[in-house]
Amino acid sequence: MGSDRRIDDQLWLTIYKFFQFEEGRGLAATHRLLTPRDFALIMVSIGLASLLLATIAHRRDVRYLETGGAQKRCSLAELVAGIVSVFGLLVLVSTIVRG
Repeated sequence: MGSDRRIDDQLWLTIYKFFQFEEGRGLAATHRLLTPRDFALIMVSIGLASLLLATIAHRRDVRYLETGGAQKRCSLAELVAGIVSVFGLLVLVSTIVRG
C-alpha cells in the first residue's frame, strides 16, 4: 500500500509540474488542447463518478449481508465517502465558478 501511494504522489506531481511548465512558457490558452482548468474538471468528475459507483456497490453489498441475518453497523467507508464527496463537489464548483 505504501509503495502505491508513493507512485500516485509521483504521478500527480509530474502532471502538476507539466502544467506549471506549460504555463510558464507563456503560450495563449487558446492554443492548448487541454488547459489546467479543463484537466481539473475532468479529474474531479472522474473521481466523483467513481466514488458514487463505489458507494452504490457498497450499499448493495450491505443490504445483501443484512438479508442473511448480519447485524447492521455504522459504516466508516460511507462516512469517508460522504466527506470526500462534499470536498470533491466543492472543488468542482470552485473550478467551474472561477473559469
